[in-house]
Amino acid sequence: MIFALAILPVAVLCKFSGNYRLPSSMLHYSLRFFVTKVLTVLGVISIEEIVGLKSITPLKPAIYVCNHRGKLDGPLILSYINYLKPTMKSKYARRPLFKILVSWFGFCEVDVQSNTGLLQTEQKCAEILKVQNVLFFPEGTRKTGDRLSDFKKMAFKIAINNKVPVIPVLLYNEVPFMTKKFSSFFPLMRVKFKIHFLEPVQTTDKTVYELTNEVYRLMDAELIKMSRPTKSKVMVST
Repeated sequence: MIFALAILPVAVLCKFSGNYRLPSSMLHYSLRFFVTKVLTVLGVISIEEIVGLKSITPLKPAIYVCNHRGKLDGPLILSYINYLKPTMKSKYARRPLFKILVSWFGFCEVDVQSNTGLLQTEQKCAEILKVQNVLFFPEGTRKTGDRLSDFKKMAFKIAINNKVPVIPVLLYNEVPFMTKKFSSFFPLMRVKFKIHFLEPVQTTDKTVYELTNEVYRLMDAELIKMSRPTKSKVMVST
């Protein structure tokens, strides 16, 4: 949030000039520095494994869907993928600080309380997907463990309607971090993350139900694999 406030004046100017890339890139690189340098140097987290990142083309519009383990999930994904606009529940998006991200950095508010709100979300996502990417957490809430919760279908409906692929992303960390438990905000040991980017799932000739189930099965199987113990060694794979 500090980085977002620091580059806010630039984001305001870019919004009025129609330049969407600069504020997105500035936020991306700011978060990259915060996640990979600040949090790592302080011994809070470490990225132990990254798989599939180099096969992702961030300039090509897509829907990214990620499991939701803690409050750092969004900044983590944004630090690796540029031109990515996260979705955010209305109860968070309307808080003063987060409102800045929605208004000036193009984050997408999701209002599940009304049909009008859902329609507005779909329309905004469609506009974003003309040139950028959208990030959803289809479980809808933070959840630790080795299995996924059921997926909400909005992300997959939007992907089909806008004819863009779905890119599954998996996060895994053994030590709970920034979950719904207050104690998880102050871990007693370094939190080790694994991040896997799967191959894009095409949406052509698929129903929302079929697409949702296909992506769920892929992600659930991958999460089970990631939960298996590995050697304590940083691994980067394409």
